[in-house]
Parts: sequence; structure tokens; C-alpha cells
Amino acid sequence: MGQVILLDINWQYHQSVSLQHAVRLICRGVVEVVKAADEEIHKGFLKPLVIRLIKAIRKFYGRAVQWSKTNLFIRDDHTCQYCGKKFTVAKLTVDHVLPQSKGGKTTWENTVAACGKCNNEKDCEHPTGWHLRKKPTQPTVMEFIQKKTKAFGVDQILKDLGVY
Repeated sequence: MGQVILLDINWQYHQSVSLQHAVRLICRGVVEVVKAADEEIHKGFLKPLVIRLIKAIRKFYGRAVQWSKTNLFIRDDHTCQYCGKKFTVAKLTVDHVLPQSKGGKTTWENTVAACGKCNNEKDCEHPTGWHLRKKPTQPTVMEFIQKKTKAFGVDQILKDLGVY
């Protein structure tokens, strides 16, 4: 595992960081090591697997989740919002509910994950004949972190490591 899991002060998944970044955070005293491997990366210094922030990051909780294709697929649980089937990232596309050709913007409220078949069938039609599984909305930071944790299997990794 080249990445180190970074938890926030409430033991929630925050993000994965490189080993080098994790070591810098440890040396600065910003994090504590929750779980380490048996492998030494320096004399007397074990390779960290899971680290946890010691203080809360205020600015993190006030930020909105930035729109990106990856974040959209996580929000929609890698599921086509028209047919309801789960797909890999390679088979999903971004669909604009109100097509860009008709003035639709690339926003959380106007984009959904769709499989290639549904997206091609819908083409540039207005969404009248197409029914979405759920209304597209901008996710809150906390709800997005929970979905991201699930999407990347971090919960299972933490359970396997005995963190919780």
C-alpha cells in the first residue's frame, strides 16, 4: 500500500496521502499514528498505514464539494441514474439533464452518471421522457465523505487493520 489513510479528529475517513506526506505530518506533530506496518522505513520508524489528525480542520467542514467527473460518479454510487444498473468508471458517462446544447450547465444539479447506452438513447432530448432515479443535488461535505469512504472500500480496510 503506497498510500496512507488519513482520518479526521472524529475517526472519519478524510483522504489518502502519500507515504512522504504522512511522514511530514507525523514529524510536524499534526497527526498521530493509529496503525503501522512491521516494516521499518527508517531506523526505529515503522511505516504508517493509518494516521489521524490531532486537531479539527475548520476550513474543511465549511467547503463545498467541488464538481468533478470522479466526484459525480461517487455521488451517484457508480449507478446509471436512468436504468439503475451499477457500472465501472470506464463504462459511465456524464449526462447533462438539460443538454448543454439547450443551455444546460455543468453543475451538481444538472449532471448525473449515466451508462453509455442510456446517454446515447437520450441524446440531446429534453428530459421529459426520461425519469431519473433521484434528483441531482450538490452533496454536503459529510455525506460525500461517507460515500467516498464506501466507494474506495476504506471502511473495510480500517476494519481489517483493527482501527474500528
